[in-house]
Amino acid sequence: AVNVLIHSPVNIWGGDPIFILISDNLRALGQVSNTVTETEYLRVTDFGFSIPSTAFVLGIKVTLEGTDDTITGNSKGILQISLVNPSSGLVGEVKTIQADSFGSPTDTTISLGSSTDTWSSKLTAADVSSTGFGVNLFLVHSAGTGVYQCALDYIKVTVYYGIPVWEPVEYSYYRAGAPEKKLIIFRANGRVY
Repeated sequence: AVNVLIHSPVNIWGGDPIFILISDNLRALGQVSNTVTETEYLRVTDFGFSIPSTAFVLGIKVTLEGTDDTITGNSKGILQISLVNPSSGLVGEVKTIQADSFGSPTDTTISLGSSTDTWSSKLTAADVSSTGFGVNLFLVHSAGTGVYQCALDYIKVTVYYGIPVWEPVEYSYYRAGAPEKKLIIFRANGRVY
């Protein structure tokens, strides 16, 4: 599902925000200028993740496909990307895509995050499996005069996770003049529990 949240001053994403769900050259259009300095939030949620409840999140990668261009003057913008925790809203670090990174007129794909980057979000398996988990996009004016446009064609989110593998480990220890003692501990992914 695509949700557009109003952020002041109101500057709606053009085209149709639903276009961001399919790579089909139909785009959600965000425009900013020296007089209208930011867009509304474009929040994309409900990616359909269903990861095991015992899993832990190792990393999150957000891939965007689109173009960007200065429409008039020499205006520039920055696209800000955040993760959305269904229970607490925006979480973790904000990542940015600078003006002219996508290029124009051909779509370019840019990925943020990785298999080991959690965006400092502390998201759990339940969080990313929720329909409220998603990505928040926000375009802000950064320099110049005139109009700058970011046209997003597609978004993809990849969640990397691990499952604890329990490994019993038996230890024997001795104390002078005492019988041998055995201790069994459980270790998962290098941690002792």
